[in-house]
Formats: sequence, C-alpha cells, structure tokens
Amino acid sequence: MRRLLTFLLILPLLALAEDEKPKWDVNNPPGPKQQIPISTTSGTWISLDVSPDGREIVFDLLGDLM
Repeated sequence: MRRLLTFLLILPLLALAEDEKPKWDVNNPPGPKQQIPISTTSGTWISLDVSPDGREIVFDLLGDLM
C-alpha cells in the first residue's frame, strides 16, 4: 500500500517533467537536415481526398501532401 501511495504522489511530478520537453514542430525538426530528390511511379499507403467542388484532389505520399 505504501508503494502505491508513493507512486501516486510522484506521478504528478513526472507529468510536470514531461511538459518541460520542447514540443515537436514539424516545420522545424531537430537534427541535421538534407533534401533528397526522389522519383516514383507508384506508392503504397496513399491517402486521397477530393475537394468539395470536385475540381481538385489532394493525396499524401511518404507523409507529404502533394
């Protein structure tokens, strides 16, 4: 029972420590950066959506919107 109480008292402190980490920013990822051009004629796990007016489509390939 004492271990459980100790854990419950420490848990909020761990949550506070977690909040101090810098938030991930997709437009400014950490570490070195390098652009590598690719060319492809097919893909897998592609998501597709059509605009409400039906005139444009958007899809993602390798996590990037095209």
